[in-house]
Amino acid sequence: MAIACRSDGSPEGWRLVPTDASPLPGVRRANAIGTGDFDRDGRLDVAVLGGDPGELLVLLNRGLGRFEPSAQGVIAVGRDASGLAVGDLDGDGVPEIVVCRHDDFEIVVLRAGSDGSLAPAPGSPRVSLREGTPHSHNIVLADMNRDGRLDVVQAQSDMNVVVVLLGDGAGGFDAAPGSPFAAGRHPYTVVVADFDSDGAADFASPNADGQDLTAWLGDGIGGFSPAPGPLVRLPGRGLGLAAGDVNADGHTDLVVNCDDRDEIDVLVGDGTGSFRRAAGALAASGRIYGQRIADLDRDGIADVIAPCIDARAVAMWPGRREGPIGSSPRSFATPGTDSQVMAVADLDGDGILDVVTAGWDLATVSILLGRGPEAPR
Repeated sequence: MAIACRSDGSPEGWRLVPTDASPLPGVRRANAIGTGDFDRDGRLDVAVLGGDPGELLVLLNRGLGRFEPSAQGVIAVGRDASGLAVGDLDGDGVPEIVVCRHDDFEIVVLRAGSDGSLAPAPGSPRVSLREGTPHSHNIVLADMNRDGRLDVVQAQSDMNVVVVLLGDGAGGFDAAPGSPFAAGRHPYTVVVADFDSDGAADFASPNADGQDLTAWLGDGIGGFSPAPGPLVRLPGRGLGLAAGDVNADGHTDLVVNCDDRDEIDVLVGDGTGSFRRAAGALAASGRIYGQRIADLDRDGIADVIAPCIDARAVAMWPGRREGPIGSSPRSFATPGTDSQVMAVADLDGDGILDVVTAGWDLATVSILLGRGPEAPR
């Protein structure tokens, strides 16, 4: 079945629609959002992390686009909480929430009860390093050595390194051989994906002070080596990366946002671990942070979507099978939320990805449900 497309390349009929209850009460200074089935009812719930004074709120999914705070409400997770990741660390089928903080090495692991309430896991908090000056903005869970267990990856900005901690399958972690790994000057965040098409996880960081990119390639058994190719220069102080194939060539690309710019740049991957900056940037209607790459419109090609802080909206650039991604985005309002961070997931189980955003100055959460078109056949 053919699907009619708009001039920007996205299928006719696809859109993002705020739920009737949006915006929902959230937390102050939102830094990260994650999704997982915390109360074990088969529906994805939402976890929102606030950095000041360091709060976490779980919104339980009641179906049909309805969400409500867990009975536990907002819980304290430590001042200046900066990063959040969700994953099943101990193999029991229930996801844990992992939180890092801006100015210490501690990693807080929270285990969810059947009602969605959270409690520290045994051994929490863990530590990523024991010496140096801590400074981190995000944390990633991924299987870095193909043993079926989730590991931790974290950039430490003031130390100019990326830390890789290998999981033991019981909630514990040990440093990977060679960890921490050298980055450029002030690696702000880290992203994990397969850059060289060998099936093993790799990682990359945008270096804010160096205004360039560092990438390391994994060997699948916990070892890492610098990616080949020339140094990739960025157009400013790089803050965040998203990874995915935005031009349908089978290779992982990166999308980077830089400090105080209302546009983002595509770094085209060649499948060997090397990247080049594409001509032209993707312009938006406000500053961008927290972009994601996913096939939102279900045309088989990954799209770029990002929260626009100043516009109280999200912008979506449709991916294209031939040629560069479209430079003009579609914009969808996030009423009552100055969208700072975002997560993408199928929250209502209809097979179409939805979007959750949370604010910075406004302690609110907006949920936008994906609607139409029918999936291609």
